[in-house]
Amino acid sequence: MSPVSESSNHDKRVLVTAGSGFIAHHIVLQLLEQGYFVRATARGTKKYDPSSFEVSDVPDIACADFSEILKDIRYIIHTAAPVPGRADFETALRTGVQGSLNVLVQGYKAGIRKVVVTTSMAAFPFNGPFGVNDFHPITKEEAAAGGEWGAYVAEKTFADKAILEFKRAHPDLDVTTLAPNWVYGPLAPGFEHIIPEPNYSAISTDGYIYGLLDKNVGNFPPTAGYVDVRDTARAHVLALTSRPSSEVGDKRYSLCSPHPWVWKDVLAYLAKERPELEHRLFDADKAPDLPPFLESEVFRDVLEEVVGLKVDSYVPWQSTMLDTVDRLVEVENAWKAKGYDVRVPSAPPVQF
Repeated sequence: MSPVSESSNHDKRVLVTAGSGFIAHHIVLQLLEQGYFVRATARGTKKYDPSSFEVSDVPDIACADFSEILKDIRYIIHTAAPVPGRADFETALRTGVQGSLNVLVQGYKAGIRKVVVTTSMAAFPFNGPFGVNDFHPITKEEAAAGGEWGAYVAEKTFADKAILEFKRAHPDLDVTTLAPNWVYGPLAPGFEHIIPEPNYSAISTDGYIYGLLDKNVGNFPPTAGYVDVRDTARAHVLALTSRPSSEVGDKRYSLCSPHPWVWKDVLAYLAKERPELEHRLFDADKAPDLPPFLESEVFRDVLEEVVGLKVDSYVPWQSTMLDTVDRLVEVENAWKAKGYDVRVPSAPPVQF
C-alpha cells in the first residue's frame, strides 16, 4: 500500500476530513489501495505513519483556514462531525453546520467541484421516507431538550439542509451525501497504533458490539438496521467517480445493509464460531427484539445505478459481526499488553 507521489495525476488527490475517525480511517485505506494520494485532517497529534499519507492538524473545522491544505486537491470527502456527547449543544450545531459549510465554501473557492459528505440516517424521518428532500422534523428547541441524541439529530439534519442549499446555489458543484444507518465492522488496521491507549469513544458504534462481550453489559441501539463500515467506506470512494448531479439530480442517499438479522442470532453465531469467548457473551435470551427496519424505503437500486455500490455486494452480517469481535479482542489485547486495565464500558456509545 504505497502512497501516490507528489507528482501524481491531479485526478487522484483527495482530502479526507477527520481521517482518524472510525469510517474515515477505512476510507483513507481504501483510497490508498486504489492509488489515490490522500491528505487528511485531524485534531491534535495522532500516531500516523507519515509515509502513508499527509496529515494536517485542524483544531476547529468550523473556522479553519484550508487554503494550504486544499492546494492541488481534486476531491473532498468530508466526514468530520461532532461525536454525540463530546460537545455541548451549541458547539455541536456550530461544528456540524458551519464546519460543513466552511469545507464546502473553501473547497469551491479552491476550484474543487466534487465533494462527498458523510451524514447519518438520523437526518431523515424515523423509518423514512429517505428521499433527497426528506428531513427529520426536529426543531432546535426539541433538539436542545433531547440530550445527546437530540443534538446529534439536529446537527446532521441542519447540516444536510445547509449543504443542499449551498449545492443548489452552485450548480457546477457535484455533492454526494451518504447517510449510513448504524455502522459496525472491524476497526481499521493500525487503529491500536493511532489510539495506543484505551479510548472507548474512538471505537464509535462498535461499542454496541463490544458490549456483547460482557455478560453484565449488553447495550443495544433502538433499531436493527446497520451497514458494514467497509461498505460505507466503499460507497464514499465510489462516489468520487459517481454520475454527476447535472445528470441525475441532487444526490443524498441512505445507506443500509440488505441482510436481515436479530441480536439473538448474532450472539448465538458468536458463541458457535468463537467458543473461547462464550463465557463472556451477553445472554442471547435477554437480547431485545428490535423493531424491524422499513427496507422498502431504502433505495439501494438507485445507489447502485448512480454511485456503483451493487446491491449484491454488501458484507453479510455474519462477517461483519465476527470480524468486528475479532478486531475488538485484538485491540483489547494490545492495550492490555501495555499494562492498561481494559474493561467493556457499561455505558452505551450513544445516550438516548
